[in-house]
Amino acid sequence: MKQNQSIYPDISDILQRKAEGRRNIIALSFAEKIEMLEIMRDRISPLRDARNNRTANLPDPVVWVEQ
Repeated sequence: MKQNQSIYPDISDILQRKAEGRRNIIALSFAEKIEMLEIMRDRISPLRDARNNRTANLPDPVVWVEQ
């Protein structure tokens, strides 16, 4: 083996699962896809709320204006 070549792990199983997941999503109806999005929104709402609370307490950024 040459010195410059890198050895990468085999990720073919990961890519196969991703492709299968995409096929499963394609097969869903529009209503099922919307329901899936709503479930995802519910799952991330605690994270979104925590971010909003954290950023709401930050002071306004200082804007430098050159004269």
